[in-house]
Amino acid sequence: MTTTERPSSTAPSDAAPTSALADFVVHAAVPDAVRDVTRRYVLDWLGSTIGGSTMQPPTIVREVVEALGGHEQATVIGSPQRTSAPLAALANAAASHVLEMDDLDRGSVYHPAAPTVAAALALGES
Repeated sequence: MTTTERPSSTAPSDAAPTSALADFVVHAAVPDAVRDVTRRYVLDWLGSTIGGSTMQPPTIVREVVEALGGHEQATVIGSPQRTSAPLAALANAAASHVLEMDDLDRGSVYHPAAPTVAAALALGES
């Protein structure tokens, strides 16, 4: 039988790095140029999301989200629907990427705004 050692109450916590990150995020001075670029990227994401919201794949995702239910915490963009933050993030990420007009990091071939902005806005609403 294998036993797993449980941390004692005096074991270091993961809260220290999390607290440090939260402190940085709250108190960091963000240059105006960074704010402007971020604003432009979020607006680009929003345009892609609105444009994609009427396409078939995101419509199917919205139907699944509606069937799953969830507390009305966050908006599903392109519809009057509200649902839990995780389900709204899922639906909005699907809509934002379907047109392939969203952002792209060429080095990783990754579209960072689809999951990141969708999750951040849904959590911000909840």
